[in-house]
Amino acid sequence: MAALSIYEAGVVVRRQIIPPWFGALTDAYLRSLARRGRRPMTIETYRYELIGFGAWIQARGVRSLATISLDLVEAWQDDMEERRLKPSSRCVASYALRGLLRWASAGAADGSDPTLYRRITVPRVFETDPRPIPPRDLESILAAFSNADRDDAWWLRTKALFLVLFSSGARISEALQLDRGPISDDGMPIIQKGGRPHLLVMNDSAKLALAELEASRHDDAPAAFINHKPTFYGRRLRKGEAQKAWNKLCTELSIPRFTNHQVRHSTGTTLRRRGADVLVISRQLGHRGLKMAQRYVQIDVEDRRRAVALLDSLPMLAMSAAMTGACLAN
Repeated sequence: MAALSIYEAGVVVRRQIIPPWFGALTDAYLRSLARRGRRPMTIETYRYELIGFGAWIQARGVRSLATISLDLVEAWQDDMEERRLKPSSRCVASYALRGLLRWASAGAADGSDPTLYRRITVPRVFETDPRPIPPRDLESILAAFSNADRDDAWWLRTKALFLVLFSSGARISEALQLDRGPISDDGMPIIQKGGRPHLLVMNDSAKLALAELEASRHDDAPAAFINHKPTFYGRRLRKGEAQKAWNKLCTELSIPRFTNHQVRHSTGTTLRRRGADVLVISRQLGHRGLKMAQRYVQIDVEDRRRAVALLDSLPMLAMSAAMTGACLAN
């Protein structure tokens, strides 16, 4: 049996036994995605999900592509639901498998059902309200980072990464693309989710934190943010490792845990509360239009109260309020 790693670099985070034929099929499909310009993070995610499916069919004795049926795929999807995986996780896994089967049906592999991918139902993921870091917790984090006395490598890296994310509104995968070098006032070019180019524009605090981090380093690794553990020292930091840094930070500050993406939500929400135009916020977050901004900018009850209070300035309502006040006073 073949054991494939999730990461091509050979760093194993989960080893699972999958059928050799499915492993070869998966590698060929992922190479086709790379040729089409799909982002490395997308390919890595699809590899992870397809290896999970490969292990699942290995346990059930599936011996060829031709024996993958709709009933089998639906049983796999039901199993993910029974294991209480998040709808978003089930959705990504289903998209990964559907893409592979579609690629195979186009003649890339023999024995595939040419219509199967069309019949796979992808779980629906409902839009959720924005979840920025609570204001008090955000204040605690920013106050801690204002302490100039602490200069250990982990702290400087955590501080710089957080401030880059918070000021630029970047996704964690985008911030981790950054390499060492001069920071342009016009923005740092990166490749966004979906393969689109984007400029990360950050504030002076983030630039200063990056400069402090750079001054503390004595390695020649190209990445701006690297792993500090001896075994992996110099390797580009990964999403899960960044999350561990936030977890450690939260423990030190005695605040609830937050996620990588909540920092991005905090960017949009804080900019709006500071009076930034929604079009500027949308562009800063890298959205194509204004609709996506609704998923990243929190509008709470207090915001709505302030909004409706503006209606009291209308002449007729102002006159009515004055008359009502006079009556109540009498």
